[in-house]
Amino acid sequence: MANLENPAYILPCDATEAERLNQQHNLLFRVLGQRLLPSSIPLEKVHSVADVGTGTGIWLQSLASQAPQLSPNYDQRYYHGFDIGDAQFPSDSRSEDLELKFTTQDVLKPFPRVFRSRFDLVHVRLFSFALQEVNLKIAMENLLRILKPGGYLYWEDTNWTSVKETSGLAEGSAIKEAIFRNMRSRGLSSHIIDIVHRLGLENGLRCLSKADYHSDDYPDVNVLGALASPAIEAFLRKLSLNERLTNNSEEPGELETLFKLHQELNAKGLLRWKETFTTVVYQTPF
Repeated sequence: MANLENPAYILPCDATEAERLNQQHNLLFRVLGQRLLPSSIPLEKVHSVADVGTGTGIWLQSLASQAPQLSPNYDQRYYHGFDIGDAQFPSDSRSEDLELKFTTQDVLKPFPRVFRSRFDLVHVRLFSFALQEVNLKIAMENLLRILKPGGYLYWEDTNWTSVKETSGLAEGSAIKEAIFRNMRSRGLSSHIIDIVHRLGLENGLRCLSKADYHSDDYPDVNVLGALASPAIEAFLRKLSLNERLTNNSEEPGELETLFKLHQELNAKGLLRWKETFTTVVYQTPF
């Protein structure tokens, strides 16, 4: 999800971040068993897809390219990516491709009427750094308005309470504490999946599947640690820039010091981040 006049969003919005988002997608594709959709979503019933907080659009583009091979009775589908800003949209996003579109849209504002009850599937990924906890209810309501009756909401995210730094280094603990302190100060939720689940049930959704993917499930290579570490570095990079602007000083502050420390320790392979990544599928009433 792009950062545009959003005080809660604490990740950058530049070429480096776009590259991280694409690498993140590739890692998650591996974690999820090289599947873009869980088996609880029948692709043959999905003809229109919205990807909200689409970022670079890589998930949506991947689904559009793979759907013909995944569905034996493929017919033309309609794919639409939404984000609050278009800085990270793919370079060809303004083409005349009728099947794949990208539009700027703030999830905290109602979607235009043309999108009401328009989509069979709405996909959301990693809003934990994008939305304040008090705004999750508004976001959920806006997402449900663009789903058809019987449509599917596919939410992927991380409860940051599951994120651990297990090297035993004091510096790792300091970095983790800085992250949680800044999340709290911005009103971000460290247990977003729990809140989304509660909101889903309150809105009459049926939970079709819920799956947790743990770092310890990959003993040969910590794939989820490789997912968490760049996100944490991006987090600290953005916060350190904000800190320098706020303090109006050339001297590095606490967050800039932690950012450089994370870079150094991570480059040496000394940090050991672990987390749990969760996917949930809901279906709206018919």
